[in-house]
Amino acid sequence: QYEVDMVLLADEIGTIEGWDGLRQLAFAELCREHQRDCLVHVLFIMDSLAAISSLPNTTLVDRAYVLDLLLLTFVTGGLLGFAEDVLRRNLEEWRQKRAPPVASSLEAPQYAVYSQLDPEALDLEGHVEAALLLLRAGIFQSVALVHGVACSFRERGLWADEAPGSSSGSCSACSSSASMSRSSSEASSDDRPMSKGSTQDLLLAEHLSKCKVNDQASATTSAASSSSGEDSESDDGPGGLTKLLSCVCCFTADASEPKGGGRDNEEDLISVVHQCIQASADHVLRRSVLYQFVATHVWTGRQGEVLLMYSKILPVAQRVLPGRGGRGGSSRVHCRSYSMDALANLDGGTVVGPEELLESFGPHAPKSRVMSTNSKSGEFFFMSADSRFCVKTISEHESVLMQKMFTAIEHHVRRWPHSLIVRFAGLFHIDVPRTGLSQFFVVMRSVFDSDREIHETYDLKGSMHNRRKKEGEGIGKDEDWVNSKQLLQLPEGNRRELLAMHELDAELLRRFEVMDYSLLVGVHRVSESEDAQLRPQQQQQQQQ
Repeated sequence: QYEVDMVLLADEIGTIEGWDGLRQLAFAELCREHQRDCLVHVLFIMDSLAAISSLPNTTLVDRAYVLDLLLLTFVTGGLLGFAEDVLRRNLEEWRQKRAPPVASSLEAPQYAVYSQLDPEALDLEGHVEAALLLLRAGIFQSVALVHGVACSFRERGLWADEAPGSSSGSCSACSSSASMSRSSSEASSDDRPMSKGSTQDLLLAEHLSKCKVNDQASATTSAASSSSGEDSESDDGPGGLTKLLSCVCCFTADASEPKGGGRDNEEDLISVVHQCIQASADHVLRRSVLYQFVATHVWTGRQGEVLLMYSKILPVAQRVLPGRGGRGGSSRVHCRSYSMDALANLDGGTVVGPEELLESFGPHAPKSRVMSTNSKSGEFFFMSADSRFCVKTISEHESVLMQKMFTAIEHHVRRWPHSLIVRFAGLFHIDVPRTGLSQFFVVMRSVFDSDREIHETYDLKGSMHNRRKKEGEGIGKDEDWVNSKQLLQLPEGNRRELLAMHELDAELLRRFEVMDYSLLVGVHRVSESEDAQLRPQQQQQQQQ
């Protein structure tokens, strides 16, 4: 198994697992056009590596759930087409250590079952370890197949190794297998079945002979890169096992604030934020199209249904999306998005979906505006020009907490659609090597995205201690609410639902030891003309 890890993560493997998220996606789209039976393998590799890179900042229970979700969807569900004896040893160990029972290999694991597990009473660490080993073994098998297809694409002029971090030209495994693959590619169609033997053996032999040298070279290169401070193009390439399973986001000493100052710095930050959101939303859309294609053209029936469902609920995934940002697109930007695929599909995909994000932050959307707030955190707030989304910079500590919470939040909102918890569109990290900017931020749907004007706003915490707005601040607090004799007068059914939902939301936050939260209340003063229009509706509701 260690040998498999070394092959999979070797620095010079020069194939899909070394590419950034956009490069992987482009290759998947190429497979859709020219090698359909390879597409599922590319999606499996792409999502598995994105999930694995997010695991360090999740709970043990969530790791078990995410790994099982991937394995039950792709490996044991038969989508990859592996004979069971190929992964027999890893499958047996995983099945022996599985804690939650599953009725069928075509039945997705239920997070509600996992959330009730007691990690201390069960060997969840052993479960996660066995699941991770099985997933890595499956990735290796798929990489071997995809590598052969990439070699074929290069020979046919469909694909070139021009991505950052990849080797120039074709690899030796491609050269070694060229004579075998050329004759078969000329004689068969684009949708021919892939060989599972010769290319894999060549790849394994080549990289097992190199892995020790690559490991030493990787350590030397890493040390040189960190000391030189160069704006390297290859820092998103694959490294050793520790690199893959560690948090790959980097931070400056004062990461909570963008470097520099003044209006130019604000404009640069807003520009980079827009670029990162655009790239992430576009990735979600293109990935969704690929899964739809597989479910309708490659795997139909129950397996296609399971695959589509999985594509919408994968709770943790870190996507690396390079691009350009800053004024005039003059700076290279390293963007990472977290959990965006699952969050985008909450509430039917109509609240924080990629289409909504592109309308507010897309290339034709007006620039976001800076908000002045009375927050004690010192973070920056932005509001999209159409007032539909809020952007807030957060600290490294807050980003780790959010990554731990995302799986539970996603499940909570699916179970309780009327939850009052703000709808997150995603967590992001931007890194601009040229300027030293390194910053986390979250994107949230505005609570007050309404067609009615909000005349007064209150931030209520249920405490009267130092809870009064200061002079010049526009958002009232608890003391202001009480002093102005404000009340929420709701029909009895709505009142009970509101209280029950608030209690469930607070319990979720309590589980993660979060106590700094508020209930935001917006007040719209009804005019006489509006009152005349609304009164018949109210009377009708009361009669019902």
